[in-house]
Amino acid sequence: MVDALDIRILRCMGIQPYGKEPRALETLKASHIAKRIKTSTERVRDRIARMEQSGIIGGYELFPNYRHLGLAATWFYLEIRDEDLVDAAIDKIEPVEGVVGCCAFVGGLLCINVHYRSPADLARKLRLLESLIGKGEAQKFYDVDMPRVDRPLAGLDWRIIKALREDARRPVREVARDARVSEKTVKRRLDRMAQEGSIFVIPLLDPSRAEGILMFSLAVRFAPDAGPSSLVAVEAALRDHMVAVDRTEVPQLGSHAFLLAARSMGEVEALRKATAKVQGVAGARALLFRDARENWSWLDEAIDERIRASSR
Repeated sequence: MVDALDIRILRCMGIQPYGKEPRALETLKASHIAKRIKTSTERVRDRIARMEQSGIIGGYELFPNYRHLGLAATWFYLEIRDEDLVDAAIDKIEPVEGVVGCCAFVGGLLCINVHYRSPADLARKLRLLESLIGKGEAQKFYDVDMPRVDRPLAGLDWRIIKALREDARRPVREVARDARVSEKTVKRRLDRMAQEGSIFVIPLLDPSRAEGILMFSLAVRFAPDAGPSSLVAVEAALRDHMVAVDRTEVPQLGSHAFLLAARSMGEVEALRKATAKVQGVAGARALLFRDARENWSWLDEAIDERIRASSR
């Protein structure tokens, strides 16, 4: 059973493969998490082990910073009231080049994550997606933030990334053996890439393995005159349920999207109402996940291409 402590641990670990700031590898260590949430290392270690054993944490993956691939990514959304049409739209657009992921929410909201190389490339991809969906114009939800990168990755860096992509906890000695370098070299390269924001290592969260838990997004709108204290108050109200938060750009939906965990629909509504009552909040809308799909095959192909290019 997931509780508030588990949620705080997951929030500290970070479940999103992106962010404005670099995320050091120590972020995943029990000792680092324990210090941040003011509890014992043993307690954190036991909780992480329990979530791994139950499958709530289904492993760990490594993701490169999109900027090293010459890419940016943005989430878009469309309001489609007919959920059957949303399902049909997802089936059409999921295989399209550039579509990283799709999310369908109860009520007919469709969100699409698109990667692109330039504004012209993005415009072309959006035109194709809108023509396939046939239900209006996609609106920007939020950009996927990545730290600025100041140096290109070397061929060895890309080989290390490939070796750890789908199993970031793979023993360093195996990676070093396959890359024909020392363990010290692999560790040094990994630490450097993490510290400069070139890679993100995240736990793979599977909420379906958490009995009695509902994952949902709470879109929060703040009044024009709301100050920073309003956001602080909302985060305090959601503290025991908040897994992650994104800054959005959609006035009609909200300026922040909080990924939350609740035990029932009643608790979902209670959290929404509590947030709506915070001074400075103009509205709060609960978005319940109905379907979510991701496609990372393009990323693995891009990594392979970088490795081939480095060996030419």
